[in-house]
Amino acid sequence: MLNTKQIRMLQLLDNQIQCCELCGLFKGGRAKPYWTEESIWAIVGEAPGSEEVINNSPFVGAAARHLWEVINANGLERKNFLIINSVNCRPTDGSKNLKPTISTMSLCRPWIRKYLRVFKPQKILLLGGYSLNTILYESGILRLNATKTHSSEFGCDVIRSVHPSMCIYHGNNGKKMLYESIKLFGEI
Repeated sequence: MLNTKQIRMLQLLDNQIQCCELCGLFKGGRAKPYWTEESIWAIVGEAPGSEEVINNSPFVGAAARHLWEVINANGLERKNFLIINSVNCRPTDGSKNLKPTISTMSLCRPWIRKYLRVFKPQKILLLGGYSLNTILYESGILRLNATKTHSSEFGCDVIRSVHPSMCIYHGNNGKKMLYESIKLFGEI
């Protein structure tokens, strides 16, 4: 459970991040990080898509449906997570989602670190290669899927996971990989 000081700091960060114009991504819309007073864990994703921008909340689109199905199957709930992305604004060419660039991720990285330092998660779930690079400066999510490391920076365990979009693009194999990492997250 978050204390009063953490709640005030997170609200302040929410207001600040909604005004950020450090790069041009803000023109594609943004999704404010999600958290509740009951949040104890963190999820770091890739970038908001069109549904996330419309709802001003991360992980509410097509890939999110797969994520929450697997999360709930492991006895976990959305309300228990701070959810933030490697970039908080939508990389787009107008109608199509694009991937974050190294440059835009490096501009958003300080925001993510501020949130995590204030929030003090008990554990972190990294979804996809972009979050892996943002938090641990690593690459190779397929090789590292369903593995754990300890972050001395945030003082907690970090689970590496494929992005839930793998369920869309790789069917049962993607869902199996996502399930393995979420299962590990629930067990630690």
